[in-house]
Amino acid sequence: MFTIERKVLELDSLRKALGIDKWNLMGHSFGAIIALEYYAAYPNHVTSLTFASGCFDVEAYAENTGLLLKTLPDSLRKAVDEVDTTGDYLNPLYQEAIIKFNDLYASRKPDLVESDSIVKTYNRTMYDYMKGPNEFKITGTLKDYNGTGYLPLIKVPALFTVGQFDTCGPQLIVKYAEQVPGGKYYMIPDAAHITMWDAKEENVQVVRDFLLSVD
Repeated sequence: MFTIERKVLELDSLRKALGIDKWNLMGHSFGAIIALEYYAAYPNHVTSLTFASGCFDVEAYAENTGLLLKTLPDSLRKAVDEVDTTGDYLNPLYQEAIIKFNDLYASRKPDLVESDSIVKTYNRTMYDYMKGPNEFKITGTLKDYNGTGYLPLIKVPALFTVGQFDTCGPQLIVKYAEQVPGGKYYMIPDAAHITMWDAKEENVQVVRDFLLSVD
């Protein structure tokens, strides 16, 4: 059940259950992958695509994460480098590295209520299987994923958004947008990966304007 194909099927089951023929899809982070793969499988059921901080090339994402890690103190980078060998994911320095990294590049203004809900309800087993146990590396089944070949084939309006300090890297997202005919790109200033927390009003306005333009 822990496959992209399964998630695409679940999404189409939702569409059918809601009685919708065509819809506007928005996916964030891993959800952007699902939105892209959904379009590849069911293009006739998609009106538009909004990709928020999409990780379409895992190798490129990993390289960008490596660059961002260099901004952390040496002691924390060392703990991150050692954790794959030791397997000690509870190491205090490793945990501190996660906190500092997330404060800079995951969300700069986290919604504590939503964050608490996510931590309590997300599927850790699936997360570790598909992403891997190391927060800074993708070693699970997604490690070789690259969906950029689909981008030039998109024939519906597409919006790509990204935070200025996003783990996905604005320099990567703008290149993805350029591969889509008529693709639109918007970088949200002073925001990290979870732009809907860091710049809620601007995030909503950008997406709303785009959806109104294709309605």
